[in-house]
Amino acid sequence: DLASRLDSAVGELISELVSRLGGLLASLASSLPRLFLFILVTLLSLVYFSLDYDKITAFLRAILPDRVTSVIVRLRDSFTLVIKKYVLSYSLILLITYATLLVGLWLMGVSHAPVIALFIALLDILPVIGVGTVLIPWGIYSLAIGNRLLGIGLLLLFIVNTVIRQTAEPRIVGKSLNLHPLLTLMMIYIGYAL
Repeated sequence: DLASRLDSAVGELISELVSRLGGLLASLASSLPRLFLFILVTLLSLVYFSLDYDKITAFLRAILPDRVTSVIVRLRDSFTLVIKKYVLSYSLILLITYATLLVGLWLMGVSHAPVIALFIALLDILPVIGVGTVLIPWGIYSLAIGNRLLGIGLLLLFIVNTVIRQTAEPRIVGKSLNLHPLLTLMMIYIGYAL
């Protein structure tokens, strides 16, 4: 009885996901021309700004007061430094996530563990989409088809990875940006909530 209920629930879930995916693909297809135009204009602007960067900065320095240009230069340098530190800290977090997933999948005997771990770790970079997007459905599916060891292992791997990430992320990002880990954790939570 439990197996038939689970099979029915999984079937309903899959049909709901397929119908929502169809709507998502239709809206994505309708927004492709606008997205293509935006990317094209952005790339062209980037090329023109890059080619005439010296002329543009010389023009701006000529018309703006020295105080304003010095503030702009300091802001640019600070922004560049923060972005570099941010990218490096999240690269370290990506590496930690990859290592955790690789070891977990390898211990469970999953074939192609390095590739699967890399794919899941790369998904973890994206906002909202994370490790749970793959591990939880995979674990539930494994339990449903009777592979209890793999299913429980995947769900435990998700929990272990989440604990490691929630512990490491505020410390790594906070340390690289010279912020207190509690403040960093609050900002990460606010960002996810938004």
